[in-house]
Amino acid sequence: MDLRKARRTPLYYPAWIDVSDGSTLRDCMIYDISETGARLTVAGEEQVPDNFTLLLSRNGGTRRICQTTWRSGFNVGIKFLRNSTSVTLEC
Repeated sequence: MDLRKARRTPLYYPAWIDVSDGSTLRDCMIYDISETGARLTVAGEEQVPDNFTLLLSRNGGTRRICQTTWRSGFNVGIKFLRNSTSVTLEC
């Protein structure tokens, strides 16, 4: 049974994880997305922190504050915090 609050849209879109500690941005791919969260595939085996900023453009012009909700191998489930505006990405 799917317990998600919003319907997910399949997507394969590059994004970057900013942990706000001055370290290099971490590459990831958005695998699917909704208004409330997303599933990411992360590069390598680096640990994704519990809270971070997801950059939807390399320059950081579009970003979402996120909280990790689950982890499984290279996949990470996140929810968007602070009621940010809806996310619309063109493929």
